[in-house]
Amino acid sequence: MEYYLFDVNALTGREDEALARLSPGRREKARRLRRGPSRLLSIGAGLLIARFFPGKEPLIAPGGKPYIPGGPGFSLSHSGTLAVIALADVPVGADAEKDRPVGEAVRLRALTGAERADSRDFLFFWTRKEAALKCLGTGVDRALDSLDVRADSAELDGRTMAVSVKVISPFSMAFPFIILSTTAIPLDAPPLLSAEKYQRPS
Repeated sequence: MEYYLFDVNALTGREDEALARLSPGRREKARRLRRGPSRLLSIGAGLLIARFFPGKEPLIAPGGKPYIPGGPGFSLSHSGTLAVIALADVPVGADAEKDRPVGEAVRLRALTGAERADSRDFLFFWTRKEAALKCLGTGVDRALDSLDVRADSAELDGRTMAVSVKVISPFSMAFPFIILSTTAIPLDAPPLLSAEKYQRPS
């Protein structure tokens, strides 16, 4: 499994140039968004797809998971000013979240009792859950407090997947901490690359 990061601040003032490099579907998706951070993140995600799947237009599976016919598995995520793509020869899911405080009501809704008793940060579990659901293409339309992701593997819909978490710090002064989780099926899929291998697409 490999993953690549892109700081979309690099696109400020270059939106039209970047839009021209996107596939028609991604370009239209970005143009529907108002100018600002959301649009830059959409463009950044589109540039990641264009880099690794030139000339290809992702299709959407019934559960909402994007895929490239005949291509490797991939998953997109973005948060703050960071867009991420994870690539693997097996189904993969990725979730990136800017580190931030979370209220108790959200913790109760999203975590199992055992996870709430664990000393690890909320986003450690949240990103694992999102990545696991994205890996299977099921979305978050389920009770998250029934999915336990404390271990380095998770069971979901009868399938076992490897789960890994990285904390990127610092990525930039404006975006100091990000939690990135990825999942993959099968359990023995290659682990995440080490932090030294992070790359920014040119």
